[in-house]
Amino acid sequence: MPQSTSGAAIHRPVRVLVLTYMGIAYMREVMEGIRAAQREMPWLVVAVRDVSRKAMELLPELVHDLRVEGVLGFFARPSMVGDVLAAGLPALTVSDYLLSPQMPSVVVDNTAVGRAGADHLIARGLKHFAYLSQPTGFSQKRQAGFSARLAEMGAEALTLEHRQIPEAASAMLALPGPVGVLCCSDVAARELVDELIRREAQVPDQIAVLGVDNAAEYCESGMVSVSSISLNGQEVGRRAIATLLGMIEGQAIDFPVQVPPGPVIERESTQTISTRLPGVADAIRFIRTHACEGIDVSDVVRASGLSRATIDRHIRAALGHSPHHEIRMLQLERARQLLRETNLEVHQIAQRCGFNEPQYFFKVFRKHHQQTPTQFRRNQSSAAHAAVRPS
Repeated sequence: MPQSTSGAAIHRPVRVLVLTYMGIAYMREVMEGIRAAQREMPWLVVAVRDVSRKAMELLPELVHDLRVEGVLGFFARPSMVGDVLAAGLPALTVSDYLLSPQMPSVVVDNTAVGRAGADHLIARGLKHFAYLSQPTGFSQKRQAGFSARLAEMGAEALTLEHRQIPEAASAMLALPGPVGVLCCSDVAARELVDELIRREAQVPDQIAVLGVDNAAEYCESGMVSVSSISLNGQEVGRRAIATLLGMIEGQAIDFPVQVPPGPVIERESTQTISTRLPGVADAIRFIRTHACEGIDVSDVVRASGLSRATIDRHIRAALGHSPHHEIRMLQLERARQLLRETNLEVHQIAQRCGFNEPQYFFKVFRKHHQQTPTQFRRNQSSAAHAAVRPS
């Protein structure tokens, strides 16, 4: 097991260099963890640079000018690893991208990610499975965990390539349904869901799709939102800083250091309908299609042809909450997306989410999120632009 590396023995200023891609959701989480560690250790100075060809060419000068004692980052090419190791400083990567990183690492346990994906899809009653892969280290480990967990349950997964989305979609649609798919990333999951919708496939009832990263820009866009396994990036960032400080102090550490993944964040793409009662599946589909059009439960009853009591009882059994709650949650999910991704006025967002009265939307949003829509938008904007101040 890795040794604890808190950096508590250090009583002097220490400078470290972080090389990162802020465009990657996982790395934004890692940076939040690094900032949290920095707040706890006021003697720690963190210099941050975006990974770029220029930054790697200037790495010797950066190391010298910034007087850093260690380097950590997201390294996606062997040449990057070589450049960093050539600097002669303690260094580690927080990425499992490379198949053979040749560098100490503090990373998410990607085998556990795959197992968590299998557990989530198995729990939805699915019997047929596929994995959408790419030729990277993290994808191979996720696939291994996914396949191992399915094998324990007497099942197996068809492996398909992310680079061939149309062919992958055709292969999935040819399987006996319903099918549960774990994708190597949210990017792959978003592309697959969009392709399936283009072909008028039912997501998630025909094919349930699960991504990895919990990147809002992919999971909460499109016609169907994507469920995803969160990667616990903040803990990776905290652990990476502590481990690097241990390396600087000469501690012996067993690598790789692996951090358990976070929970599955369930959205529409894996919210399968378990009930077989005629009309109930149609009622749930009606809600998910028309929730932001100002419907209420009486509209759902008319669309289903069932009684209100029957609709309420069976939707509660299938989803764990009332049809009114399902409508409200879908409205609020759409509102959060519009607040993050558009400059629409709050009253315009209220209308687009099915609220006739902006003040009622304001009241409902504040009740569920403990902040106003305007505060939510401001907080999301601040989080997206936050960064450690370079030294």
